[in-house]
Amino acid sequence: MRAILLTNIERKKLVEEFLLEIKLNGFFSKKIVLNKGSKPSEINSEIERSDFVFILKSEFENTSLGYYFARSIEKSKPVLVFLYKHNDNFFSFFKKNKVLVSILDDTVKLSELVSKAVKKAVILRDKRFNFFIPADLLNYLESVAKANKTTKSSILRQLIIDYKNKHS
Repeated sequence: MRAILLTNIERKKLVEEFLLEIKLNGFFSKKIVLNKGSKPSEINSEIERSDFVFILKSEFENTSLGYYFARSIEKSKPVLVFLYKHNDNFFSFFKKNKVLVSILDDTVKLSELVSKAVKKAVILRDKRFNFFIPADLLNYLESVAKANKTTKSSILRQLIIDYKNKHS
């Protein structure tokens, strides 16, 4: 699985330990420290290619982290936010949208924290599946999607959600 680590923490030892824990949990990961030299197009393409987005945030505000957090949510990526020695209500607001928030401080064992968060995030990840349908159903689905200016998968997804809500 592929992941990206976005951080505004300059403490190299902590970031490297965190990156190691991500890799020990089975991820190929790229680290991006957000600073003046960060390239938005590179970061956006890394988010696009990643299965998961890890955010390691210090107590200092960083609008870039907020922007890339929003881009990750927009791309429907599970986001694991680790707040270093503080709490941030901003991220708590998004908990229903594939966002896991953890507080990281000196009393918490990093390996356990990352491992637990990864296990939860794997459950949240979107799954892909293919199936065959007769040509007449496909033609109907395509015409409905085109009329609604949406995708075939979003039509099917909404049908499943409606059925689940009705029968649960």
